[in-house]
Amino acid sequence: MTRFNKFRREMLTQQGLSDRFVCQESFVHITSKLEVLIDDELVGEAQSLEEAREYARNYIQHKKVIDNIDTLIPEEKVVNLIKKHHDLEKITSTIVESYIDLASSDTFSLDPVITELKETSITGKYTYKLEDDSIVAISEQTQQMLSDLLEDKYQIIEYMRKNKDNFMHVIRELKEE
Repeated sequence: MTRFNKFRREMLTQQGLSDRFVCQESFVHITSKLEVLIDDELVGEAQSLEEAREYARNYIQHKKVIDNIDTLIPEEKVVNLIKKHHDLEKITSTIVESYIDLASSDTFSLDPVITELKETSITGKYTYKLEDDSIVAISEQTQQMLSDLLEDKYQIIEYMRKNKDNFMHVIRELKEE
C-alpha cells in the first residue's frame, strides 16, 4: 500500500497538485499552492491541505443546498421572516420571490431576512458569491459585526460586492477599529 501512496503523491506532484478526489459527483483538485478547484473552477484557497479538503466538501454541500433553495425555503417561511424584520403593510408574491432569488444568488447582503435564509448548519458560515465570481465565507460573528456596523452604508456594501480584495479590505478595516 505504501508504494501506491508514494506513486500517487509523485503523480500529483508532477501535475502540480496536493490532492484530488471526487465528492458528490464533483471533481476536486487542490493545487500545491492550496487553491481549491471544483470541476475546474477556482473556488477558494486554504492554509493547509486538510483545510482545503474540508473547504471543498463544505462548498459542494452548500452549493447543492443553494441549487435546491427554491424547494428548501417555503414561501411561508420567507413571509414570516419579512414580517419579523420589516414593517411592511403588504407582502406580495413579487417581494417573496425577490427574497428567494437573493438568497439563492449568493449576492452579499446584510438584509436580516437574507441572512436568516442563508443560515445553514452544513458549513456554519455564510457563503457569498461576489461580482468577480469569487466566493467568500464568513462566520456568524463576522456577519453580525457587518450587519451592526454597515446597516445603512449601501456604498460600502456595493464596494464589498465587487471582489474578494474589496470584501476583505473592509473586514480588516472594521476589525482594526
